[in-house]
Amino acid sequence: MVHSIMVLLQVVKVPMVEPAAVVVEIQMVQQIIMVVRVTLQAHLHHKVPTEVMVDLVVMVLVVLVVEAELQVLLVLTEEVQQLQLLEVWMVEMELNQALLVPLFITQVVELQDQT
Repeated sequence: MVHSIMVLLQVVKVPMVEPAAVVVEIQMVQQIIMVVRVTLQAHLHHKVPTEVMVDLVVMVLVVLVVEAELQVLLVLTEEVQQLQLLEVWMVEMELNQALLVPLFITQVVELQDQT
């Protein structure tokens, strides 16, 4: 099952991004399976011409791939924002250290002068 999902993802050219985007890709594959199933049922029961069904499936697959890529971009954007927040926090910590060390040295020197 997992191998067939990976093969299908390679066929529709969905970028592989670890780990959060894998959930998006699996959801997309489930949607593709549902679309193919519904399409086959419509083709068999309602005698819709094959060309129309193929065009419909291709359009739906394109929409699903674009949607999945957008969701992956959203996930990556959230991760980048979290990294940026972490960087800002680290810079703040470095600034605090840079400000506190001279202050500490000044206090130590003042204490030595008092003794």
